[in-house]
Amino acid sequence: MSSIGIPELDSSDRRPHWSALRRAQRGAPARSVRWILDGITWKRSDPWLTSFLDGSADGPGSLLGLTPGRTGSCVKEWLAEQTPAFRAAIEIVVIDPSAPYASGIRAALPNALIAAD
Repeated sequence: MSSIGIPELDSSDRRPHWSALRRAQRGAPARSVRWILDGITWKRSDPWLTSFLDGSADGPGSLLGLTPGRTGSCVKEWLAEQTPAFRAAIEIVVIDPSAPYASGIRAALPNALIAAD
């Protein structure tokens, strides 16, 4: 048994259900991709969502929207669905330190300043 209660595995154990335990023993992050059964086929599902919040000083800090994924393209697509006036009003974007998010913001809002929190 490991110090965190995970059974010790030898490298000859190739059963798929043990792979997450082996990754955890090595300190590797857990995989976030999920597989879901869609009719008779399996589809890959990314369980992450990207959220858009109103962070203005005079605003309520409310949720503006959600989009599936955590990529620059999901940011660009969500912003493209908004009105030109909405996009033009954005002066500063605060993001997690993420290169994909930054590239999506730069492409969709070339005049906006980017700050990482």
